[in-house]
Amino acid sequence: MNGITIKNSDWLFNCGILGLYNILKHNNIDDSEDISLSQDELTFPVSRLENFEEKYFSYLIDTYEKTFSIHRITSFEDFLQNHEDSNFENFNTHSLDRLNSQIEQVKRYLKSNSYVSAYKMIDLDFDPISKEKELKKVSLKKNETTDDKKGEIKAQMDILKEVVEFFKRKEVKKHVGGRNAMYSIIKNAWTNISIMNSQNKNPDIYKEFNDYFVEPVKEYLDEIDSGNLKAKYRCTSCNAKIKNLSIDLGFMREIGFDVNRKLSHVWDFNNYVAICPVCRLVYACVPAGFTYLYNRGIFVNFSMDLKEIRRINESIKFQVLSNSEGSNIIYRALQEQMNKKINETPSYELSDVQVVR
Repeated sequence: MNGITIKNSDWLFNCGILGLYNILKHNNIDDSEDISLSQDELTFPVSRLENFEEKYFSYLIDTYEKTFSIHRITSFEDFLQNHEDSNFENFNTHSLDRLNSQIEQVKRYLKSNSYVSAYKMIDLDFDPISKEKELKKVSLKKNETTDDKKGEIKAQMDILKEVVEFFKRKEVKKHVGGRNAMYSIIKNAWTNISIMNSQNKNPDIYKEFNDYFVEPVKEYLDEIDSGNLKAKYRCTSCNAKIKNLSIDLGFMREIGFDVNRKLSHVWDFNNYVAICPVCRLVYACVPAGFTYLYNRGIFVNFSMDLKEIRRINESIKFQVLSNSEGSNIIYRALQEQMNKKINETPSYELSDVQVVR
């Protein structure tokens, strides 16, 4: 099978389709003519699944990096550089409060479990844990000024500069940023399996994602091509043939259920809710279909047209992520898009639109 075609469906599946499209198109603007989104389907060649795990995390990191903890570390570089350039002439007690607050925050990040797990995947010539121990808040005694502690302040700022340079590295951004994406974005949509399984022992989240979500798709398509797929069941999402009921929707938050514990959710206690590997990959892309801000997410489903879904949600994402006014911008961006569409198309039916928060 040379190509994959995914048809539109309900809001959750459409959100996954949009997320998959966003991921495939990310950083491939000039070389993605073979990725096609029409009114009712997404098509792309199987070859686009190569290094998909890299594309998946790259999209989330590049889209949400400014909301991640790694950015709170690296963005402090301006503060450090400005005071160094001015030879600390404007450094006062307010500056010291900011410095101490940053030290406290960075120390917490450096020794957090997610960061420590990411260190295992990085070729370290820098020891973040030892640097965490070296970082200490600077306190002023009675009648002391910041000038009296200038040497101590500069020493702590030098350590912070080393930490900033470390987290600016491409390899560090990849692995620490990937962990940030897991716990800030992905967790909002799905959990309990693969990289989001607390029992997972593989520190390489990229390989784990590939092995769990991508390779099974390739194997499934190969089985179909070779005629070796012995199918007894149907995927409840796309109706494709599947050989067993091993893949379910239990990993989707607020949607799926544990088929091993909640058989009362299905007719006559006989589970039939199972999906194919392709649909599981689509659902895994739901985090890239939503727009998130401050742990709140929004997706607008226009059931009649996937291209319109992309346009509306892309505009909302741009307005939300480029604005610093806070979470209220989500609803203003949504209202603007609804008004614009109604004005453009008088026959636009609001009953065809779902707003999912």
